[in-house]
Amino acid sequence: MKNVGGVDRIVRMVLGVILAVVGVLGLLGQIALGT
Repeated sequence: MKNVGGVDRIVRMVLGVILAVVGVLGLLGQIALGT
């Protein structure tokens, strides 16, 4: 159970990366639709 903290940190980091990618894709989509 000692590795729970490390796993939680990795999960949070992965979720952060996914959210960042989704945000970038959303912005690119809006730009593409806006042009």
